[in-house]
Amino acid sequence: MISKIAWRNIWRNPLRSVVLVTTIIIGIVGFWLMMAFSRGLVDSMIDSIINLHAGHLQISADGYYQDPSTNLYLTRPQQEQAQTQLSMLKTKKGKTRVAHSAPIVSVQGMVSSSETSLGVMIHGVQPDQERQVTEIADRIVEGKYLNSGQNVVIGKRLADQLKVEVSDKIVLITNSLNGEINSGAFRVSGIYRVGSSDFEKSFVYLMITEAQQLAGYQDQQITAISVQLSNDKYLAEVVQELRKNLPADGGYGTASWKDQNPIGKTYEESMSMSSGIIIGITFVAVSLGLLNIFLMVIYERIHEFGVMMANGVRPSKIRQMLVLEGLFLGLIGTACGTVISVAVIGHFAYHGLDLSAFSEGLSTFGVGSVIKFTLSITDFLTVIICVQGVALLSALYPAIKASRFKVVDAINFE
Repeated sequence: MISKIAWRNIWRNPLRSVVLVTTIIIGIVGFWLMMAFSRGLVDSMIDSIINLHAGHLQISADGYYQDPSTNLYLTRPQQEQAQTQLSMLKTKKGKTRVAHSAPIVSVQGMVSSSETSLGVMIHGVQPDQERQVTEIADRIVEGKYLNSGQNVVIGKRLADQLKVEVSDKIVLITNSLNGEINSGAFRVSGIYRVGSSDFEKSFVYLMITEAQQLAGYQDQQITAISVQLSNDKYLAEVVQELRKNLPADGGYGTASWKDQNPIGKTYEESMSMSSGIIIGITFVAVSLGLLNIFLMVIYERIHEFGVMMANGVRPSKIRQMLVLEGLFLGLIGTACGTVISVAVIGHFAYHGLDLSAFSEGLSTFGVGSVIKFTLSITDFLTVIICVQGVALLSALYPAIKASRFKVVDAINFE
């Protein structure tokens, strides 16, 4: 009975109810859009780190990531032992954890054209295996990916700086393992574009055998093994097991993408903190707005409450009625806000938000110009629970206040 009265009371003043519901909808939609955009921005950065640089993790010689040097490399027996461990960790409880791996030779050097010379990081790769670990092969915009020994693939920004095009020749110069200066002439077979200007002007790719010659490596020595996992959720456990089975005193070093890119790690960790702050700010604002409106509603209906109490309605029933009104309004606002949010976020999750006007600034952080919104089920449930809690709490104080009015004073209130 009380619930029916509470439902009817909502529609006695449609304008007032619409204002209350709109306040809730604005809070819900605003929060979800901010969270979806923020998560999409961070996910874009993390995806770039994982899919462009070197997968989820790398196995290298101990100390390489603290002090990169051609003197730190993996021998053939070390590579075989590392691959054995990766095979053992590939699956667990029927679920694939390690998806792919690929060897890489990394050496710092110079690239020269007829116009200028620039410092770069030279990556020697095995094309078929590298395709499964990074996306460079899929980002070729001119020419084609590596297919022979004397070819290289460079970034669009680097090509512009060197003023070279596909089929032009460039010279790579490195300091080899024995301290000698090695160089080689290569033809540009392809130019890639990834949306990060820093990345495009910093990395040059060539066949792993050519990189080994430039570095002075022999007997199939490599810098590291790049590993791509099936899901980032397996990262911590796989790294832990590799560090246990391939210890530093055995000459190994295992570094996750978080170890290699602390900025990306910081952004990921800050998401949980920032989401909590956003939730707090959003719902404090919404709750204050609802509380203010509910108090106004109470004072408009003081005479009504006096008549109800004079007819034998207990104060507890009045409290219950008002709390139910708040609950119903919260449910309506949540339902409408959820429908609107799902539609808007779904659109931007599929098509993305085009931020081409800010592409220069975004590329500095390795973020593309199109951000695809992302939101987890946990985010949805958190907001739904919080909104109901806010609606109930906002209605509770006015409900208690209304139930404490004296009957005579309430009836004579104007």
